[in-house]
Amino acid sequence: MSHCEQVAVVTGQVAQFLVQQNWDQFLKAVARFAVIGVPAVSVCHKAVLDCDQAVINSGLKYFTNMLSLRFRRQLTEHINRQYIVGVVRDITCSFMTVSIELLQSQ
Repeated sequence: MSHCEQVAVVTGQVAQFLVQQNWDQFLKAVARFAVIGVPAVSVCHKAVLDCDQAVINSGLKYFTNMLSLRFRRQLTEHINRQYIVGVVRDITCSFMTVSIELLQSQ
């Protein structure tokens, strides 16, 4: 198995263990990724450059996905808060209007 293939396999394992919430295996896979992703000795310069690009691309994809997920989560929470504030305000106004009308009719 080539170095780049090893990086791809370990990257897949990291994602798999993360989704499964298997934290022990996840940490081991991250450690393997670090060892494989930063080779100390290069046999073939081009292969190492390709693998370095694979590692960088994997890292960029991971952080882009994390940033996207955080943005969507924060946007959803913000919209939900705004919706709840509006609903509470509408219910309060409706209740006040009904209460005033009841008081005036007495």
